Amino acid sequence: MLKIEKIKDEIKNFNDENNTLRCYLAQIATNQNYSVNCYRIGIDCSECLRLSLLELLEEYKEPIKLTRFEYEYLKVAKAVEYNFIARDEDGRLFLYSIEPWKGEFAWK
Repeated sequence: MLKIEKIKDEIKNFNDENNTLRCYLAQIATNQNYSVNCYRIGIDCSECLRLSLLELLEEYKEPIKLTRFEYEYLKVAKAVEYNFIARDEDGRLFLYSIEPWKGEFAWK
């Protein structure tokens, strides 16, 4: 799924409170700087529009959801310098101090 497909309903039901979307739509419709608070500082509006449209054409990736337990587990692990958490196909969690890689049957 493309990112633009993910926000299709947001675009259709656009309200004036969504500043990011308002900036995109105004630039597309009028090709002029609508918002001085654009998060892309230091580039002109046409480049910002180009980057915005390219970003919308990227594949959408569902954010990873951690359970409350997993979140607290990772928070404690980070305190002792375990910076990565991985889940095997059977649902078991593993902590790693260096970035793990997926082996044939498990994380390593």
